[in-house]
Amino acid sequence: MYHNTPKTPSYYMGGVDAYAMPAHHPKSHPALDLGEESRLAHPNGMHWSSPHFAEQNLQFLSTLSPPIHTPTTDDVFSFPSTSTESSPHMSHLAVSVSDRQSTSAFHDAEFGEGETVQKTTLRRSQNRQAQRRFRERKEAQKTELLSRLDELQAKHDAMAKSLESMRSRNDTIESDKRRLEKEVESLRKWREKILGVMADIVRRDGSLNSDTDELMRRVESSCSPGCWRKGMEYERSCIVMQTLLGLFGEGQGQGPERYRCDTGDEGRDSKKGRRA
Repeated sequence: MYHNTPKTPSYYMGGVDAYAMPAHHPKSHPALDLGEESRLAHPNGMHWSSPHFAEQNLQFLSTLSPPIHTPTTDDVFSFPSTSTESSPHMSHLAVSVSDRQSTSAFHDAEFGEGETVQKTTLRRSQNRQAQRRFRERKEAQKTELLSRLDELQAKHDAMAKSLESMRSRNDTIESDKRRLEKEVESLRKWREKILGVMADIVRRDGSLNSDTDELMRRVESSCSPGCWRKGMEYERSCIVMQTLLGLFGEGQGQGPERYRCDTGDEGRDSKKGRRA
């Protein structure tokens, strides 16, 4: 019906031919109403060739229609224009494209949000596991250190007891050492005294060597060998006793010359003198 209708710039809106729409669609633009009325008023002007339409209606259309704008394909699908507002199909198309875009953006946002939540959950789980492992290692190290501390404390106590025992033994040894030193000093003094007394006895008896020799010869000639041996033993014991008595008697002012051993020789000599 509208195949041979010429297209004017006022009716080419948004790249969509206004005369290509079906007749049952509602008219949303005043220009369509005016065009329909002009067609009905001029039945012989089916091809919109009447000069009345160009002269009468163009001025009216120019005041009602928006300025001529040829949108691109991106503008049609991205931004609502006057042509989409004037065309139900274009409005529906733009709404569906916008819905698809918003749905896609919503799904993308939902997917991104879900992925972010999943990553956050995984990171938190990994952090909790790492913290748990750290606490377990810390507790294990603490337990090991406490056990080693107990062992070292036990060793320290044993060593302290051993040290105390060694100190007591050392004190005992020190006391024994001091006692032995005192005894050694006293024995050294006694040895010096004994040697002095023996030297005095030897010096005192040195002047009587000749008389002693003569006396010893007489005794030896007048007795048997057994008697001589007993006499020598007795003489030695007398010398030892005289030395000891001299040592003990020094504290009381008594010398060794006070003590004499009676060997029996003087008695025999006195008897011989009487006989002579």
